Amino acid sequence: MDIKDRLPLLLDGATATNLIKAGMPPDMCAELWMPEHPETFIALQKEFIAAGSGAILTPTGGANAQRLRGTPYEGRVWELNELLCDISKEALSEGVLLGGSLSFSGFSNDPSEQPEFRHLAELYREQAVVLKASGVDFLYAESIMSLSQARAVTLAGRSTGLPVLVAVWLDSDGYLPSGTSFLSCLVTLEALGAAAVGINCTEDTAMIAEILREAVAVSEIPLIAKPGVSEQTDADSFAESMRPLLKSGAGIVGGCCGAAPEHIAALKKILWEYTPTEPGGAGDYTALASENGVWFLQDILLSDPIECGFSLADILIDREDEEANVLRIRLTGLEDVERFIENIHMSNMPIALHAEDLETLEMALLCYPGRAIVDISSPVDETRLRITAAKYGAVVY
Repeated sequence: MDIKDRLPLLLDGATATNLIKAGMPPDMCAELWMPEHPETFIALQKEFIAAGSGAILTPTGGANAQRLRGTPYEGRVWELNELLCDISKEALSEGVLLGGSLSFSGFSNDPSEQPEFRHLAELYREQAVVLKASGVDFLYAESIMSLSQARAVTLAGRSTGLPVLVAVWLDSDGYLPSGTSFLSCLVTLEALGAAAVGINCTEDTAMIAEILREAVAVSEIPLIAKPGVSEQTDADSFAESMRPLLKSGAGIVGGCCGAAPEHIAALKKILWEYTPTEPGGAGDYTALASENGVWFLQDILLSDPIECGFSLADILIDREDEEANVLRIRLTGLEDVERFIENIHMSNMPIALHAEDLETLEMALLCYPGRAIVDISSPVDETRLRITAAKYGAVVY
């Protein structure tokens, strides 16, 4: 399924906020409450469909192995996700899509407490596989807090063959909690194969509109806008606040926390006034990104190879004032990759990877939080180098 064929697409807003209003205890985990009260959630999703939602989302955002630890469903990821998908399928009507929801990893946002990237990707992959087997049409990752989480969920979801939509949460300054900009996420995830990227939960629609206006000029994929709705915002006011987002290019829209069926119904009334803006597409530049920045380079000037020694952090900082606009990192083995990943946050420049072997190159691309260049002069078979670079959305130069 090409998600572009369904634009504009209106997503449901069936969140824990609505379940609490329907009787769920405020301190209860929604994923654990719904198996005992399926009729409540089915009725709620039917209300959203009647209001105009073109897709409903499974209540599986918190049903990964990490978040289920210490609960009755610990070790039962498949069972719970399948059950929750079956509940949502009871609400479906003809023409309505079913999105499999993925969300918080369950790990702390403190970088020092994050698991290895491979473990994070496997956490999401385990859940994504169940969701596909349970019959969802696409995967929807929401409230993502860091570029690493966004990359992990995109890679994991893409492995199923389903379209992967990713929405990140932004703070009041317009950045992810990790300090990364939305454009960095967009460039990275689009290159990784995400079907759509956007923003959810954030209530500041004016800020979202400004960010989307900038993003649509460089994006080749649809943009998502699913803001949170405060208790004081009535349905008509919510719909009016969404007009700037639709004008800015959002093609997949809805309401997040606080959105009720009446908010979706009001948005539906104005949705067809807008034709989703055609993304600007690839320009005459190379787009690169990291957690610290995003770059659109018309000319690429690689530095001399930088060795991954014990002074790498100092070198990354000192090299920022040189003529090269991309730092070329030489990786001779997996130990170099580990040192590179530990220190790359010190650099505010884009990166090119010169790897001595394919295994080293793949590990570096897997773990690098952004979109990098792969140095074509690396002593790796060019065909395999290009295949590996494409797998992780890297640029070969």
